[in-house]
Amino acid sequence: MSEIEAQAPTGMNVFVGLKFAVWDDEKHDLDELSSTNNHMPAKGIAGPRRCTRQNTGVTSS
Repeated sequence: MSEIEAQAPTGMNVFVGLKFAVWDDEKHDLDELSSTNNHMPAKGIAGPRRCTRQNTGVTSS
């Protein structure tokens, strides 16, 4: 694994956190956000979980 591949999940976590916890005025379930966000590096982009939040853009299950 290269350093880029190792750092990519960290960058993703930072920007998802900024988007939903800092920049967005709406309240979000942080446990759900972190669970959904951590699923992608573990399972890959081909099979993201369906998120119950409508504004996340996640539509496949």
